[in-house]
Amino acid sequence: MKYFMSFFLFFLLLFSVSGQSVRASVESSEVYLGQPFEFRIIIEGTTSAEVPELEDIDGINKQYKGASTSMVSSFGNGSSSSSKTITYSWTFTPLRKGTLLIPSFSIDVDGEIYKTASGTILVKDPENIEGFYLFLETDKKSFWKGEPVELTIKWLFASSVSNPVFNLPFIESGLFTIESQNPQQGNDVYKLNIDGLEVLAMQSAQIYKGDQYSTLSFSFKLIPRESGTFSIGPITLAFDSAERSSGFRTSYKSLVIPSNSIDLNIKELPAEARAIGETLLLSNGPLSIQTEATPLKVHIGDPLTYTLQVLGAVTPENVELPSLNIITEMTDNFSIPDRRSPGKVDGESVSFAQTIRVNNRHIDGIPQWDLPYFDIQTGSLKRVNIPAVPIEVLETNIVTSADLESTGYTVSETNDGKELISNEDGLLFNFESELLLQKGNGGQNPILKNPKIILLFFLPIIIYLSLLVYKKRGMIQKITRSLMKDNSDFSTIYAKILKENKTDINSVSKEIKNYLRHYCQMRESYFPPDKIFQCLIDLHIDYEVSNAVRELLFSFEENEYSKEKKSLDGMTVLNEFYSLTREFT
Repeated sequence: MKYFMSFFLFFLLLFSVSGQSVRASVESSEVYLGQPFEFRIIIEGTTSAEVPELEDIDGINKQYKGASTSMVSSFGNGSSSSSKTITYSWTFTPLRKGTLLIPSFSIDVDGEIYKTASGTILVKDPENIEGFYLFLETDKKSFWKGEPVELTIKWLFASSVSNPVFNLPFIESGLFTIESQNPQQGNDVYKLNIDGLEVLAMQSAQIYKGDQYSTLSFSFKLIPRESGTFSIGPITLAFDSAERSSGFRTSYKSLVIPSNSIDLNIKELPAEARAIGETLLLSNGPLSIQTEATPLKVHIGDPLTYTLQVLGAVTPENVELPSLNIITEMTDNFSIPDRRSPGKVDGESVSFAQTIRVNNRHIDGIPQWDLPYFDIQTGSLKRVNIPAVPIEVLETNIVTSADLESTGYTVSETNDGKELISNEDGLLFNFESELLLQKGNGGQNPILKNPKIILLFFLPIIIYLSLLVYKKRGMIQKITRSLMKDNSDFSTIYAKILKENKTDINSVSKEIKNYLRHYCQMRESYFPPDKIFQCLIDLHIDYEVSNAVRELLFSFEENEYSKEKKSLDGMTVLNEFYSLTREFT
């Protein structure tokens, strides 16, 4: 085969002013389809020039490679001179065969406009070469619209090769959504960049026509956008092949080979399947859907997470389930928000999770419902049953004024039932800002007439003015400690707990947390142990003491929320915390 017997260079010097010149060149006037070649613009005698903007060329894909600069010096007659040359390079890849025109380009050099000459390139079909083969492979030739086509490209070569350049026109055709596929693990893998796609290629070996070849293969997932018959290929591959070595040097020869072509028949879905719309699922055989919900015991209005896992979809990443708002079985008994999380793909499955709320006391679960899908194996529309999820809807307590306020007094279990003690179960007693809640008395005690409320409004102003006067951190801390002087000593609370004999762990933990909340001047009812730790550190409490308090609070949370209750002795905890507070200064 005759292939690049010699480089054919054509140069055209358009004009020269003050030693400046511009010319264009290519490697050869004849190339093969898909074979990249270099196009250069050479500017001589300039001090600087911007990268030329080349217009699009019909039938040629161009990619800028970069620039190089050289200096040529000359001496004579007792003087010297130098000339600077800048060369800009592009890679041109022909996309169709025939005679292609390279047009004239305008180049701005130091404010002067130069024009290169136009020229033609003859693009020929590549030829098969013994010892090198390129194949396009698919598992079948007929597909449904939306069904992915697994296209494998395999290159067989019998000698040392390098610098492969694949020309894949189908990538830019717009007929498919294209994704590169990763090869199987455990193989030699090489990374290629093909038309802007990063492709992982697998190297292996294969026997073909009785001879052994090395192979390089990679795959794409093509999802057809339209129905009809489409031809893929032939594609081309340009590469360098090693020839015989002379001494320590190996020479390479540039070659181009074509592949076979494949005709794909993309069938339109049946009318009953198209009527469902864009959310129609495609499966390769029976579709399976699993459901679950957490928690399984809720009150009316409590949120629960409803999860559906789809297995068997041909393209899990493209699965879209219909909104639960259009399913009557769901909307009758549940409040369903419009927003939901996107699908989470895990291998061949995809999961969807959505928060819903029960609005009917008399139900025993999330109902079952049906989902249509299209089975590409049988070519028919089917329905899959989405199983029900049993849940328990708990009774909801009615909140009365007795729950909001302290309910008065009850008879003590001690002293033969003769002593009255206050009932501390109401919201009024436990509410964080108890001054804002008053017992119901017909509205005779308005908030604005309450001196405690007035003090509550003015107290922040007083504190703010005080902080303006005492800006230094040490003075602020002294004021803070003085304002809570009565609360800094735990001994009073300790004595009260012993006197009232409330040494069970729940009562002790409540008193300790209330004490720390006031000590750190926190308004919120819940505070994490780490926040209390930081507060104590800021108040210059010893690190070991602060950390011991934090660990104690963590043990309270474990005892309260974990399924496996820890055995905490209230009296032991009380004495331990009391000894820690003695270190508070």
